[in-house]
Amino acid sequence: MEIKAAKYLTNAQITQFFGGLILSSGVLIKGEACDTSSSRFALAGLHVYGYGLIALFTAFAKRKYKDK
Repeated sequence: MEIKAAKYLTNAQITQFFGGLILSSGVLIKGEACDTSSSRFALAGLHVYGYGLIALFTAFAKRKYKDK
């Protein structure tokens, strides 16, 4: 059984990942004035993970919904 709104849900998730990365970039850019170096390091790791999720979800969407 296929969910009719699955394509839109996938696109919404990709948008959510981009939004999270954009909104959390301020901590990485502002540096020590905004937070500690250890939390910035952890956030940088989460950014790498987020970019990976975007790549995986985008590849999935292209493969699954290319003809729809």
